[in-house]
Amino acid sequence: MWNKEERILSDDAHEMKANSEQVREMKLTNAVQRGIEQGKRRQKKRLLSYGGGAFITAVVIVLFILSSIDFPDNGENSLTGQPVTRSVTTKSWSDSDLFIEAPGLNKALGNVLSNDLIQPVYQSTEKNGYRFEVLGAVTDGRKLYILYNINNKTDQMIYHVGESFRYGSYEDSGLGASTELAQSGDSYIQPNSTKNFIYATNLPESKIYTSHQAIYEINVYKENQSQTSIEVAFDLDINRFASQTDSFDINKTMQIDDQKIHINKVVYTPLHTYLDLEYDSSNTKDISQLINPVLIGKAGEKSEKLFYPKVLTPSNSDLFSKENQRTLVFYSSKLNHFDSIALNIQGISALEEEQKKIVIDLSKNEIVQAPDNDLQMIKSSEEADVGDVLFLREIENAVTLRSGSMWLDSQFQDADGVSHDQEPSGGVRASGFSTSSKDDIGEDHYSYNFGADAVNYPQPLTIKIKRYWNPILEDQTLQLYSSSK
Repeated sequence: MWNKEERILSDDAHEMKANSEQVREMKLTNAVQRGIEQGKRRQKKRLLSYGGGAFITAVVIVLFILSSIDFPDNGENSLTGQPVTRSVTTKSWSDSDLFIEAPGLNKALGNVLSNDLIQPVYQSTEKNGYRFEVLGAVTDGRKLYILYNINNKTDQMIYHVGESFRYGSYEDSGLGASTELAQSGDSYIQPNSTKNFIYATNLPESKIYTSHQAIYEINVYKENQSQTSIEVAFDLDINRFASQTDSFDINKTMQIDDQKIHINKVVYTPLHTYLDLEYDSSNTKDISQLINPVLIGKAGEKSEKLFYPKVLTPSNSDLFSKENQRTLVFYSSKLNHFDSIALNIQGISALEEEQKKIVIDLSKNEIVQAPDNDLQMIKSSEEADVGDVLFLREIENAVTLRSGSMWLDSQFQDADGVSHDQEPSGGVRASGFSTSSKDDIGEDHYSYNFGADAVNYPQPLTIKIKRYWNPILEDQTLQLYSSSK
């Protein structure tokens, strides 16, 4: 259990940050995702043309001569077949001040910036009046951050709409990738101005990287014109922190409410701490969340607790071969060795398989079945169509237990078993989750548009639940590692 004041301060900071960034993040994320999808479609077509033997004009990498020394590489990019000029910069990293106060900066990257751990790149290229420079990058083999800027040399406003990353023969799918501005505002870039960005993605640990060459590509959009794709190639040392990495094979099991959780590995790096786990395939309940996992490390008289991890799943990353695999991503550790490691959790959020659905009668505007009696269904707005509804739920102990938001399938079935696609919601209120630290109350609201014709479908209608907060409290601590054994 952690100190109460520490929890309250963390929760209040989290809430203020979420509220201040909500609108900016929504705009930027939507644009980035659209750009990623368009870029991926374009890249697939380009790869087909290369495979067919067509000759494509090489992309010229404009090197920043004043800060680099060129070392020509007579080989080709193993992915695209394009000739590439690689270079090694002689310039030291000196631009942390541009990123250290980024609104969306996480503690891990802030720590790397503060401790001068960024690998300097300073490679740039220019196309159609847009200058794109990768300033620096850092990876521990699992997490990757790229710090870059875009300079608009045209007389029109431009918009950064997407990106992609390739490393040797590996191409990132974009699932779980994110782009953050290094300053407040939006990603519009005015004429004769520059904006800085932070790209973050997850790399598969199991992937064997046979090349040090990375290629980062961005898409830039100007009104009434097609997107411009620009890429920069640079060397990226994926093993840079190998000597500073501690890895522990655990292979132990926790059991809560008869549900088994296998803890496979813990990895400490200067960027993050990773805990790999797997839910047992024979579990009778679908576990959506571990409640308040805390990783406790000890070294001599020093003890350290790592809280509030991000969770990587098959839904938000492409790292896993199984649906029941998860990775908890904590902040980096300050300990330089470990005498013992333990994991404490307060329980799980889980549902029986038959509970994982919401059944409604749209003609009567009522819920027929739900996992509990707390869920309400109302019209999204007075002007909304009859098929546009809002599911609303108030949750107690939302802050204390770090409850998660609801997530529903994008398809639903009518009473005859016919599947229908959810339509874009026209309601005023979008889906979301808000909490109040003062009252320890959460409000989960989820907009769902069945469509105007759905009232005429055979009733009732059934939606599968992908995630739903259903806490099963059972405080447990598992000793993962001890040097004395």
